[in-house]
Amino acid sequence: GRYPEERVFHIADLGCAHGLNSMPTCGLAIDSITAAAAERPSFMVYHEDLPQNDFNQLVQVLESDNSYTTNRKDVHPCTIGKSFYEQLFPRNFLHLAMAYITLHWLRRLPGKLSGICFNPCEAVPIGSKELDAWSQQASSDLVEFLSLRAMELKPGGELVAVMVGRNDEGSTVSPYVRSQREEGGECAISSVLRDMVEEGKISLSEAE
Repeated sequence: GRYPEERVFHIADLGCAHGLNSMPTCGLAIDSITAAAAERPSFMVYHEDLPQNDFNQLVQVLESDNSYTTNRKDVHPCTIGKSFYEQLFPRNFLHLAMAYITLHWLRRLPGKLSGICFNPCEAVPIGSKELDAWSQQASSDLVEFLSLRAMELKPGGELVAVMVGRNDEGSTVSPYVRSQREEGGECAISSVLRDMVEEGKISLSEAE
């Protein structure tokens, strides 16, 4: 393998939330590294999210039958209650860092966007001041995130990231997720949010 002398592999799961989505990905990473190793290694897996995250739920998932620790020996999970826009690990420490659908969360909100934020049918016009501010914040945050991970990863270590993007028309959601809307109608996400506001389940400010 890439690290023939390593006996302990360090894996970071960034933006873990409740951990349900982390179980299969962490399991796959552990199995892939184990298969490539000359001797069976040990693993430390660090689940990171903000301090206000419900880590109790994460721990319950880690102790359930769905956990990647089930039927895998010498695998040791732990939690980190910090922002991934901070340094989380020493230099040259991690072998693998993973971030799945979490990098759209910014360090701070640069302002309020017009309309409901998860309304892909009402894209903010390209070049608007609103979009420029959010684009600059997103770019700055991504550079900071990548710089921190570059410092924390060992030489030859890998970062696997899946994130939301925006096309040239300004849409942030794929046509499949948007689904086809009827002439003059709303997309599914916008419609559900408006229904929840009308039913009193969430406030208009929460939807926006």
